[in-house]
Amino acid sequence: MHIQIAFAAFGANLPAKNVIAAYQPYFDGVAQAVTRIPDQPTLVMPGAIHKMDGIVRPPQYQKISSGEVVLEVSATITYNDFYDKPHRYYTKTRYDHVNRNFMKLEETLT
Repeated sequence: MHIQIAFAAFGANLPAKNVIAAYQPYFDGVAQAVTRIPDQPTLVMPGAIHKMDGIVRPPQYQKISSGEVVLEVSATITYNDFYDKPHRYYTKTRYDHVNRNFMKLEETLT
């Protein structure tokens, strides 16, 4: 199972600065280990889409596909706006094994 989280700079036609993005998968509410590239703050231009990728391998994939294990994924993106004001975007989704897609559970922007 391939997990892909896409994000972009929306809102004003100004870039987001010092962007740091991270995601965390959970199996039945238990955080799973994630191999990550160390955070490299970057600039995200308006409209440019960036992606975070992850893979769930067997045997967990079969358990998630059957509904035996619940997969939830949270993503946190922090950045500074053009005026250096800090912002944080957070979203949490749950995989719906019947419809084979992710349902949004929570979303905040501060």
